[in-house]
Amino acid sequence: MNPTPHIKIIAMPSSILDNKDEYILLNTVNQLENISNLDTKFILAILNSKLISWYAYRFIYSKAIMTMQFDNPTTSRIPMPSVDLTKKSDKEVHDKLVKLVDNIIAINKKLVGENNPNTKEILERQVRALDGEIDRLVYGLYCLSDNEIRIVEG
Repeated sequence: MNPTPHIKIIAMPSSILDNKDEYILLNTVNQLENISNLDTKFILAILNSKLISWYAYRFIYSKAIMTMQFDNPTTSRIPMPSVDLTKKSDKEVHDKLVKLVDNIIAINKKLVGENNPNTKEILERQVRALDGEIDRLVYGLYCLSDNEIRIVEG
């Protein structure tokens, strides 16, 4: 697989920086507020997934390689999965994604202060594995077929 330069949506919780329970979605200076009943970490998982990065790169940003706006008109074009938290199966997937994001945040906090290259590599591998699990759950939320997943995975 040959990597190509492209924009990747990166959403991060601000609590990594300021220890508050506030979450922001950043590209340069933009902030978006979560007004849904979904946990913000669930939304972070969706926005940071391979599927949404793939979709945004191709269909929102038209394969642009320069920084693009990540504002309300842009984010409203991202297809969010329909999740009903009163349904047990939807709630389980929602909660699994939140837990995976919590685990990634915890590992990234360890990475910040880690100086041992071997330990850093182990932690980075753990993050990649958790990212992969998030991607698998997100593919399921959007009911992607194996063929569609292969297209997204490139």
